[in-house]
Amino acid sequence: MSYPFLIFMLFFVLTHPLLFVSSTLASILILTTFPVLFYAKRYKTKESFWAYSYSILFTFGLFWITPYAIATANKSGWLTRGLPKKK
Repeated sequence: MSYPFLIFMLFFVLTHPLLFVSSTLASILILTTFPVLFYAKRYKTKESFWAYSYSILFTFGLFWITPYAIATANKSGWLTRGLPKKK
């Protein structure tokens, strides 16, 4: 489902960019609040807010990792597809 969702995301970004960004940020705020609350209860509250920044990074910067890993699954290593195998 990674490739259909990636295509749908790119289509949505091209057709409705403001709606895409606002709905994505709202979803991040809502869905990341649960891990933030659990982490804040167990550890430090200030440190728990890093989950929001990581969610934004993953959503907008690291979204390509899953489709790339699927496309290069037959190679060895992870994100090191060009390196030769060690024997």
